[in-house]
Amino acid sequence: MITSELALARAAERKWQNSAVVSAKPIPLQDRLKLFKIYDFCSPVQACLGSDGLSWEFNKTHLPGETQYGDSVLALHWQPLFNAKGLITLILVSARDITSLRAKEK
Repeated sequence: MITSELALARAAERKWQNSAVVSAKPIPLQDRLKLFKIYDFCSPVQACLGSDGLSWEFNKTHLPGETQYGDSVLALHWQPLFNAKGLITLILVSARDITSLRAKEK
């Protein structure tokens, strides 16, 4: 990894640790650059948190429906969770491994 990539990876890790989305386990250095791909959907998620359903409708199209993680292909489903006031407080993301399905399609 060249120096500039290492600096970007460290900056990405700091931003990730301070964001609303938290990883359950530490992220290895070689995977930190992949965080920039993750940040593509952090903005829409953060824009929706604390807002109403209309914000979700405008931003949900910017969230990935599928992603590559190592050798696996994951299908992602995003679901906002609302509080009693009708504001989005959490976003539930379910992931399903569809690697074998994609292999059969090829």
